[in-house]
Amino acid sequence: YAVAREQLKLEVATPVLRQRADVLSPLTLTEQGDLVRITGKDFTAGFSRAAGTLVSLDYGFGELLAPPEADVPSGPILQAWRAPTDNDKGFGKWLAREWTQAGLDKLSRRVESFVVTQPATGSVRIETVAVSTAAKGSLSHRAVWTVSGDGIIDLANEFIPAGELPPLPRIGVVLRLSTTLE
Repeated sequence: YAVAREQLKLEVATPVLRQRADVLSPLTLTEQGDLVRITGKDFTAGFSRAAGTLVSLDYGFGELLAPPEADVPSGPILQAWRAPTDNDKGFGKWLAREWTQAGLDKLSRRVESFVVTQPATGSVRIETVAVSTAAKGSLSHRAVWTVSGDGIIDLANEFIPAGELPPLPRIGVVLRLSTTLE
């Protein structure tokens, strides 16, 4: 049953339809040590080779991502853990105990590859592969980023489990935003 309902009109601009890659605004790609910076007409995106992910994003209103915490990047990285609930007790044993024993709550992440290409002046492609190791297996995370001259960033993820992992409680990515955002 619906307990409450509300409909609000948001005063936002209508998004512009995507343009063809050959007519997008040109992107400037600069590489300085670990940092790969992509600059477009109204935005800047930074990727870290060591972190294997997006580490900075600014559309002209300030940094959108939170600063890294204890060597954990803010950008989208694999997460295979969630808080257990009473429903996780099934078939006489706690699945959460299996998740902890398998080490899903303490994954150790290592970036294996980071490849940058610019197929057109208005498009940059970054492909990363990171392996997160647990006590009883690992998860390979392949991410393909496509940054377009119109400021759109597409991300395609692929996850491949290996080893003797229990049924996974969750699989996805986590992204931390700046605390200045509400």
